[in-house]
Amino acid sequence: MKINVLFISDSSLANPVVYSQGLPLLKFLTSNNYNCFMIHFESVNSEESNEEKLNDVKKLYKDFINFQRIIIKKYPFLPVSLVTVVRTVKFIVSLSVKYKFIVFHARSFYPALICLVIKYILPKTKFIYDNRGLFIEEGIFNGRWKEGGLLVKFLIKVECLIVKKADHIVVVSKAFKKYMLKNFIAGGTQLDKKITVIDNKTIIYPEISSETINKRKKNKDIVAVFAGSAAGWQNVFEIKSFAKVCSQYIPNFKLKIVSYQLNDFIKEIKNDSSLYNITDFIQVKSSEVFKYLLNANFGILLRDNILINNVASPLKFAEYLSAGLPVMLREGIGDTEQIIKKYNVGVIIKENDYESAISELQELLNDKDVYRRCLKIADKEFNINISFKQYQEIYDKL
Repeated sequence: MKINVLFISDSSLANPVVYSQGLPLLKFLTSNNYNCFMIHFESVNSEESNEEKLNDVKKLYKDFINFQRIIIKKYPFLPVSLVTVVRTVKFIVSLSVKYKFIVFHARSFYPALICLVIKYILPKTKFIYDNRGLFIEEGIFNGRWKEGGLLVKFLIKVECLIVKKADHIVVVSKAFKKYMLKNFIAGGTQLDKKITVIDNKTIIYPEISSETINKRKKNKDIVAVFAGSAAGWQNVFEIKSFAKVCSQYIPNFKLKIVSYQLNDFIKEIKNDSSLYNITDFIQVKSSEVFKYLLNANFGILLRDNILINNVASPLKFAEYLSAGLPVMLREGIGDTEQIIKKYNVGVIIKENDYESAISELQELLNDKDVYRRCLKIADKEFNINISFKQYQEIYDKL
């Protein structure tokens, strides 16, 4: 008999990361003795919650996942997040009466808060705190909360309780685990044993042909690509600054921006006509990004060297390598530097020394095996099937 489990998303069903990570995981688990249910949160005012887009996703996974939708509603004088947590807890408890869930999988902080409350109501259930990032620190970084404020102090206490009560914890980097062990002493002496590192991985496409690789080698232009959002930590200004230096040192340099949030990039770059004229802005669905990576020569990842990035595992790092692209990387981003150094699949920019990094990059691109090496390392280190098996081991254990 299959075991019923409930995955609680941290956002919309159409969120690119949920689409590329969460849904394929549940499809895999469905084939391995689990009945998978998923709660997703939709805002009636959100572009992301376009009904046509949501229905397309549901059709794709209808045979593998039982979708449960929560509409985010606003009530006068009440915090939206608090109301949503209370409504979701009530819904899950009633759902649990029918389906007898054994494991709850909480993706990020708010789903974990929901599971914490449920743990007190249904103490025999198990829950996984799938900690994808430093939620509280990200809120401070984005200006939502004040560092040292009462709300932040309260959220820190709540997260300490989540860590203590969670039956298993997943983090995205070794640096993240080290941070957890240092900052969550209240988690107990067994905390180390209940933390698993599962970095962000991606689908590997073995059908990338030698013809595609050879075409890239023969291209007279050297194309840098950035694929991702315009979120603050992605450093839109820094991407522009770096590309400007590249255009001065690399003959026939071109920049490609692939994003579903192009306006911020266009606004930043259009003020520099020389760079604007050699930049392609491509707006695509998340499922279409990969094919645009195949025509580039290297990927750009220039996040700031700050705490939220020090523990991160950017999905685009894995996606670049899976397209056979070496990565131009700023120092201090999760465990990515170790991969670069170990396998020679990119260049690390140290102390903002762009000129030296670009010189290293030109030498790397002259390595005839670099694109094939990136593909090989992507399959070895970042094949999403590896993470599926890691998650199943946790599920089976619980």
